[in-house]
Amino acid sequence: MEARHKGAAGSAVRWALAAAVVMITLLYVPAPYVVLQPGLVESAAPLVRSSAEPDNAGAAGEWMITTVYMNRRINFWTAAQSMWRSDREAYSESKFLRGRSIREYSARMVVLMEDSQSQAIEAAYNQLGIGYELLPDSLVVAGTAGKRSGFEPGDRITGVNGEPAASGEALLELLRQGYGSGAAELAVDVERNGAAAEIAVRAPEKAANAASGTAAQLLPTLLGGVELIERRKIRAFDPAHAVSIEAGDVGGPSAGLVFALQIVDRLTPGDMAQGRRIAATGTIAPSGMVGEIGGVGLKVIAAHRAKADLLIVPEGNVKEAEAKAEDIGAGFDIIGVSTLDEAIRAVR
Repeated sequence: MEARHKGAAGSAVRWALAAAVVMITLLYVPAPYVVLQPGLVESAAPLVRSSAEPDNAGAAGEWMITTVYMNRRINFWTAAQSMWRSDREAYSESKFLRGRSIREYSARMVVLMEDSQSQAIEAAYNQLGIGYELLPDSLVVAGTAGKRSGFEPGDRITGVNGEPAASGEALLELLRQGYGSGAAELAVDVERNGAAAEIAVRAPEKAANAASGTAAQLLPTLLGGVELIERRKIRAFDPAHAVSIEAGDVGGPSAGLVFALQIVDRLTPGDMAQGRRIAATGTIAPSGMVGEIGGVGLKVIAAHRAKADLLIVPEGNVKEAEAKAEDIGAGFDIIGVSTLDEAIRAVR
């Protein structure tokens, strides 16, 4: 009898220890995953600066930016919740970051957001027939092929061997001149975190001697596989149409569409949103083309929680958005669009 009691007690201790190990693993051991969840929903109006005041400010509708929040400091329990929670999506950290550090990923998102702001202004101007000019501003590294290039996302390229370059064509010409003079290595001048630095580059022979090709075609190879964004200042010919965007902590390119809609609403008479709270997401090109985005299901949830009356998404995301809206019982309409013009006609 005593032996059986000892055996039962020992078994209970082993089960308790096993349960403790499981709980410690689930709750306290960092998991190599990132979890995405619905982020904040922010009004676009305060982020768009212009000399034009909103019409009917007291009763105007609202254009809303939907975001996705990335949670990196998670345990296995948090990661496991994505299996049954509709507002969680878990991805392996290596797959999601694609070999980048979190700092490099964040820097890339900032660069893409800054680029989307310029494209939103340009798309709105083109939609409204507002005259403008593009002035070279800077060349920014949005991504790299790895540490070997020496560049980092967020680097602003300012020239070569002390000679300034503010555009892709100017940079390409400096590189061609340098390699054409017989130099085996060139020093590319960059501004990184507010400090000046030099990156030594050696170009493949074929690319270095290329006699033809655009900057967009040749620069990635000449600079060791970097992804470059050529930033340009947009200046409206009429100062009354001047617009700027201050996006703050919003990252990534997916707010381009909603910024363009907010600008069009600001620069035209009346309340284009017609008193409604309209959320929108999608990339935007200067031509007005709207591109697909990731995390649209989570943005549906964010818009639902923010009590949106309508959600506008890229045409390629509309089925996923509608499925998520039905799953959570969202009570707003979803419209899929391929262009800025379609989005404007859909709400008017």
